[in-house]
Amino acid sequence: MMSVCALLGVVACSDDTNTGGGGGSQATSSGGATSGGNNSDGGGGATTSDGGGGATTSDGGGGASAGGAPATGGAGGAGGGTGNVVECPTQCDCPQGQTCEFDCSNGGCEQADCIDATCSATCADGGCALDCDQGGVCDYSCPGGDCSFDCDNGSTCNISCAGGNCDIVCDQGSTCNVDCGAGQQSTVTCESTGQVGTVNGNCDVQGC
Repeated sequence: MMSVCALLGVVACSDDTNTGGGGGSQATSSGGATSGGNNSDGGGGATTSDGGGGATTSDGGGGASAGGAPATGGAGGAGGGTGNVVECPTQCDCPQGQTCEFDCSNGGCEQADCIDATCSATCADGGCALDCDQGGVCDYSCPGGDCSFDCDNGSTCNISCAGGNCDIVCDQGSTCNVDCGAGQQSTVTCESTGQVGTVNGNCDVQGC
């Protein structure tokens, strides 16, 4: 006996229920795709046959994602200085064992004392009083002229007076290297056991 589907010429018949487990429902006619279908026991997805466009699904696993590696920061630089800048509007000093640069700008350094330390200063405006004492090591210059220098008690002083008319005293076992420049004459005086190492320029050297 012919089936009802054959007699009626139905385009597609499907059985949407599969209770026995395994694959999903099947579509037996040609033409369009039939999909879906119940699968009560958990198997694969729906399968179409004799037709185009069928799709098959399977048990899918969840996707996995991996996180990126954390970024690393760059290394910071390190900085350093050659000495402490000491503001010296009137009077100032450099403590024992320190390295100092006296700031004599704007008419400063009326009295700057370097005591058993390493010091430098430039007196651009002139008229500074720059001392070096107790074994200090000093580099002093006076392009402005009219400066006084006292190098005392075993100190070593390098003194330049390009501006001229400076008064330089080298005392008590100290050594002075002096450049008086070509301007107005400067005076270099040695007292006690003070001495000069080198003398250049327009200097009036006394007692050395």
